[in-house]
Order: sequence, then C-alpha cells, then structure tokens
Amino acid sequence: MKRLAVIFPGIGYTADKPLLHYGRRLAERYGYESRILSYGGFPPKVKGDRDRMKRSFALALAQAEEMLAEVDLRAFDDILFIGKSIGTAAAAHIAAGSGAGERIRFVLFTPLAETFDHPLGDAVVFTGSADPWVGGAESPVPALCAERGIPCFVVADANHSLETPDPLTDVRNLRDVMDRTAAFILRDRTERIARHEAQLNALLRTLSLPAATAAELSAAGEAAAALESYYGSEAWKQDFADDEAGLLPKDLPRGVLSEDGIYNALEAWRERREERDG
Repeated sequence: MKRLAVIFPGIGYTADKPLLHYGRRLAERYGYESRILSYGGFPPKVKGDRDRMKRSFALALAQAEEMLAEVDLRAFDDILFIGKSIGTAAAAHIAAGSGAGERIRFVLFTPLAETFDHPLGDAVVFTGSADPWVGGAESPVPALCAERGIPCFVVADANHSLETPDPLTDVRNLRDVMDRTAAFILRDRTERIARHEAQLNALLRTLSLPAATAAELSAAGEAAAALESYYGSEAWKQDFADDEAGLLPKDLPRGVLSEDGIYNALEAWRERREERDG
C-alpha cells in the first residue's frame, strides 16, 4: 500500500514548528512517505487585511501546485494533507481538483474559514478558542465543522499557534493534539481490524454452540465469508505488518491478526458445515 503525507505550512509557521513537525513524524511512523512544501514572498501584516489575505492565498496555492506538479496523487492508496492556517486552504483547493477523491484525508491545524469553501470529506480540525485569525471566541470554525460532520477540537485559550500564556499547558495540549492526530491517522486501520475482530468472535461463539439455530448458522456463514476475504487480502497483510512493527494501539483487540486465529476458525467452520450438510 502506497501512502503519502503532504505538509502544507502556514504564513511563518514552517514545517519545523511543533504541530507540523510532530504531525509529519507521526505520519512517517505510520508508514507514510512525506513531502514538505514551502512557500514565501507573502506581504506584511496579512491578518485582518482581506486583500493581502487573498494575495497570500494565491501565492501559497501557486507555489504548492508547482511543487506538487510532478506528483501523481492517484498513484497513492492513502493520502494525508496536513495543513496549518493558510496551508489548510491551499490543501483543500488542491484536493478538490486532484482527482484523488476520497483517498485524501485532512489534518487541519488552525484552519481559516476560507478552507471550508471546498469539500473536505474525511478530516479532523484543531482550533484555538482565542485564535484572532478566525475571530477568537466568535470563530465560525466549530460551526462550519458541525455542518459537515467534521470532528473539531477546540483548545481553550489557545491562539493561532495553539499556544496559551502557560508553556506547561501548551506541552500537555500538544500531547493531546498529537494523540488525537494519531488516532485519526490510524482510524481506518483500527476500525477495519475491530470489525473483523467482531466477526471472528461471532463465528467462534456460534462454533461453541452444540446446536445453533438456522439464523445463527446463517450469520456465522456471513462472518466466515468476510473473514476469508480479509485473510487473503493485502489489507490483512498490511495490518499484520503494522502489528509486527508495533504501530497499532496496545489496547486494540487483535486476535484476528494472529497467524492461526482466522485459519483455525475457518477450518472449524468448514468442518461444522460439512457435518451439517453431510
């Protein structure tokens, strides 16, 4: 599976600053190739000046498009656009015209309201309750997220860098933001594993019954078919490799990833079915 993470910085908030630095490192840890964009030449005193904001967005977008011109996003199975501030608007614009569709997911740090002018699909948002770039306490960002069903985490008293007057609070907040970012990055994998784990447990429960009902046997057959399909797929191989590499949450039930777990259950189901049909 080919995975790509593209980092879209903000104005002055470069990829070596905490949110983007650790966001990129998380993506790389979870198997994503990363590509860091950079852009500059912005006019001074952009905040609060609509014309300068438009010029800044045009500059960021043009430079981002140039740096991504030779990247075929459609060649990747899973794409993360990790953006900060004006970078979130550039990321949303590029994704809308990329042709990569639902393969692009967004991690949006302190997005601007303009970011929501584009369809975002699968995304997570982090914003500060005292962010002056989006109106502070009057920020439209939480409502815009709610309209689209996007999880939005508001960091109390935090500014446009998600920082507060207390550095120790900032360290704790950064850990929370990165924990949530990691959960978002891994969500498709953990949800898939949890779904198949539930199927395995359901199949094993039916196999333990001396005399299952017709409905129970029918449900077990559906579970067995889904497990057999998963067991032979690239997804299972990738999930197994991620588990071996220690990339999955420690508290995630993962019997479905044991080398013999699905195989033994499917063999037992075949024997049970042969007995029933014989």
